[in-house]
Amino acid sequence: MTIQAALGGSHCSEVWVAQGAYHPSPAADRGASFVIRPGVELYGGFAGTEGARDQRDAAIHPTVLSGDIDGNDDVDEYGVTRHADGIVGDNSFHVVLLGGAAGADVVLDGFILSGGRADDTGTPDGAAGGGLLCSASGVGQECSPTLRNLVFRGNFAVSGGGLACVAQDQGLCGAALDAVAFLNNVSGNGGGMASYALTGGVARPALDNATFSGNRAEYSGGALIAAGFDGGTNEAQLRNATFSANSAQGVGAIFNTGWGGTSTTAVSGSILWGNSALEAMSEAENGQLRFDRSLVRGGCPPGATCTGLVTGDPKLGALQPVGGIAPAHPLGENSSAFDAIPCDDVPVRDQRGLARPQGAACDLGAVEVRQATVTVSVSGGGKVDALAVPPALGAAIVGCGPGQGACTGRYRVEPVAPDLVLLLKPDVGHATQSVTGCGGSRSGNTYGIAALTADCTTSVVFAPASHRIGGTVTGLAGNGLILSLDGTESLPIGADGSFVFSTERAFGAAYEVTVRTQPTQPSQTCVVLNGSGTVGTSDVTDVVVHCGAAATYTVGGTLGGLAAGGSVALSVNGGPALVLAANGSYAFAPRFLSGDAYAVSLLAQPAGQHCSLSNAAGVVGSADVTNVDVTCAAGGAELTLAVSDDSSFARYGEVRKYVVTLTNSGNDVAAGVAVGALLDAAFDEANVRWSCIDGAPGASCTPQGVGAFADTATLPAGTRLVWIVNAPIRGESNAAEATFLVRADGAPDASDTDTLVLFRDGVDRPYGSGSNAPAAPGDGSAGP
Repeated sequence: MTIQAALGGSHCSEVWVAQGAYHPSPAADRGASFVIRPGVELYGGFAGTEGARDQRDAAIHPTVLSGDIDGNDDVDEYGVTRHADGIVGDNSFHVVLLGGAAGADVVLDGFILSGGRADDTGTPDGAAGGGLLCSASGVGQECSPTLRNLVFRGNFAVSGGGLACVAQDQGLCGAALDAVAFLNNVSGNGGGMASYALTGGVARPALDNATFSGNRAEYSGGALIAAGFDGGTNEAQLRNATFSANSAQGVGAIFNTGWGGTSTTAVSGSILWGNSALEAMSEAENGQLRFDRSLVRGGCPPGATCTGLVTGDPKLGALQPVGGIAPAHPLGENSSAFDAIPCDDVPVRDQRGLARPQGAACDLGAVEVRQATVTVSVSGGGKVDALAVPPALGAAIVGCGPGQGACTGRYRVEPVAPDLVLLLKPDVGHATQSVTGCGGSRSGNTYGIAALTADCTTSVVFAPASHRIGGTVTGLAGNGLILSLDGTESLPIGADGSFVFSTERAFGAAYEVTVRTQPTQPSQTCVVLNGSGTVGTSDVTDVVVHCGAAATYTVGGTLGGLAAGGSVALSVNGGPALVLAANGSYAFAPRFLSGDAYAVSLLAQPAGQHCSLSNAAGVVGSADVTNVDVTCAAGGAELTLAVSDDSSFARYGEVRKYVVTLTNSGNDVAAGVAVGALLDAAFDEANVRWSCIDGAPGASCTPQGVGAFADTATLPAGTRLVWIVNAPIRGESNAAEATFLVRADGAPDASDTDTLVLFRDGVDRPYGSGSNAPAAPGDGSAGP
């Protein structure tokens, strides 16, 4: 359905119009307009998907009613004629036409009216109101529509380029306008708007939150003309309007005149700045132009009466979008129009719908500067300051603490939001526990609020500070060190370095760090330095736990029964001989860590005596070993040990035959002598086979065995025993040598070492068998 069809149908009382540019039809008829009949409300700014009127946004979805019926004006991307000077050809005389039956129940809301060309001087109203003509002519005729959220742009007329409110012959024009802008309209008089009362008519337009910018009149009233002629009465009222950059030969903003009639124009809370030539003027004896609590460049205009004028520079910004459908001139920094007047007679909302007041008072002009109040509430021990660039409007937040209630600061948040930082100042012994609100972010004891756009509250909580206890461990070599904090928290330590307990302690609390368990393997004694004190305002980090050198222990025992002049030789773990020549306690020189294994052996017996060991092997604990006892008795045996395989070479994978001989050259029986071999990794010990030859009377040994070579022998004085040990050498061994070591109680160790080779031939001796004699033909000992 077209707009005109909806407006013409009696069944439509409210019409929604989606974004787009719409032109009255028929296209060739300059008299074609959008005519709104009584009782109809017409709303623009819809996307087309809304389910409720308040879901629309006319700023995002511009809806254009255009008089460019032949489609050749200079228009923007939305089809809006940019400037009246850009009108080309035959445009509609009036984009919107309201007659004398358009009462207050007619609403036009959310549109851009553009491209009207009211230059039909052959009809009574054909030359007025290019964008919209509201005309009431005759007794009982009234044109009093509600006009909201409208932009009149790029329209032309002989009078009232954007809008004309005309009352004649006892008619009444009482149009009520709110949140409107007149931009780049042109006429002979009243470039933006004309209010005319003639021949007994009454023109009583009321404008709230209006912006007039870039309008031009050839003669006077570049923005607005208000006139009473021939018995007509004009009573125009403007509240919180902004006039800037309008021009005319005579008066650039407001021209008020009464010739044969009366014209009273009342202006309050408004700004007239930067218009040419004059800002405003009232002429003729029946013309009254009153300014109340407004700001007019140059002071009170000629012919006007003024009360409570505000002085100074309003610092108007360039015409720009400020929210809402209509652009405006916002107030700049340090504007004299900012918070300038009481709010007893101002519109409750500004041109874009922002509530008034935003601060302690109301601003002059069509738009209120957006402000925001930051409320800070503090609990606990501390205070808060607020720093802002630009600074707060009025008193800043300084020293806001608990018990003061809420602290507030008011800030201007446009054209840009302030850089606002809260400085968090905890009392001694307290810390900032939490900060929330206003969309800020915390860094240490500062809280930045980067995008302040509306009133908000920040809550700051200070609490008694608590800190952690820690320090450094040095010299630790052992395992199992455990530290304790106040006897309640245990902390295992595995290596040197820093440590910290997880339990926090409040400011002023006493603390003590102790060693709960000393390290072992090796055993150490650790001491605590700076281990106790009182928690201050930061973490404790200077506790030092120093562990001394690892404790070492000796291995020894007692020698008894040694005859005078005799000596016995001992060894621990195969080390150097310790020769003892007197009975009593002894100890080996090497020292051992706890956990070390030890084994003591007899290297040489005393002449004429036999000595035996008790507790010869074990593991060092946390004290000296003192129970490896040596007991000697008269008539001792003297044992010697020998081993040989008659070779210095051996092949990988070969079974070597070793001859082990144990001889007792002493004067007593050597009974229960332990004999055994220590084979290195080159041997396959599990497959060793051995046998004993006991040719002497009274001598005894185990006839044969498999696996590790270990036997117990008895040798009478002057006898010997022989063992044949067949020991395989691993074929996969990586060793370069094979050492066969044999031991016997009371005899020095004996060993045989062979170099390992792959094979030998008949020329390069020794032969593959490892022997030093030539191999018999075909015996297979030479290898492949």
